[in-house]
Amino acid sequence: MSANANVTKDLRLVASYSFNDIRYANSNRTEQKYDPYTDWGYGPNVSEKGKPVEQTPRNMFSIFADYSIPSGIFKGLGINWGMRYVGYTYGDEVSSYKVPSYILFDVGARYNFEKVFPTLKGLTAQLSMSNLTNKYYEASCYSNVCYLGEGRKVYGNLAYRW
Repeated sequence: MSANANVTKDLRLVASYSFNDIRYANSNRTEQKYDPYTDWGYGPNVSEKGKPVEQTPRNMFSIFADYSIPSGIFKGLGINWGMRYVGYTYGDEVSSYKVPSYILFDVGARYNFEKVFPTLKGLTAQLSMSNLTNKYYEASCYSNVCYLGEGRKVYGNLAYRW
C-alpha cells in the first residue's frame, strides 16, 4: 500500500507499507535448527511446513518528504528526507534464528538554477546521502552466511534537461 500527497504546492509526501506473511505451505523437507554462533546444527529435525520463508521481512515501511523553497534568497533550493524500515527476517528454512530489523535515514538537497537564473533553464544540481547515520546492519542472512548492509553513501550529480 502506498500514498502520495502534495500537502502544499511546495511540500510532497510519499509513504508506503507492505505486509508479507509468506510461509512454506506444503513441504516434506526437514532440517535441524542452526546456531549461527557455533556454526552447528542442533536438536531433532524440524519440518519447514508452516514456517516463514527465509530472508523475507514480514513488515516494511518507508516515508519520504520533499520540500521546495518557493521564494526568497533560497529560491530554487529543495531539500528532502526519508526513512526506511525493514522488519526482521529468518535466516533459514526452519526459523532457527532472526536477523534483526533496521531503520535507515536518507537526506538530500537539490538546486534548480532556472529559478534564479532563467538563462540556465534545465540545469539542476543534486547532493544526496543514504544511510545518514552510517548504521551497521545485517541486510540478510542465509544459513551460515550474512550480508552486511551498505554504509553511508554520498553522491551527487549535475544534470541538464533540454
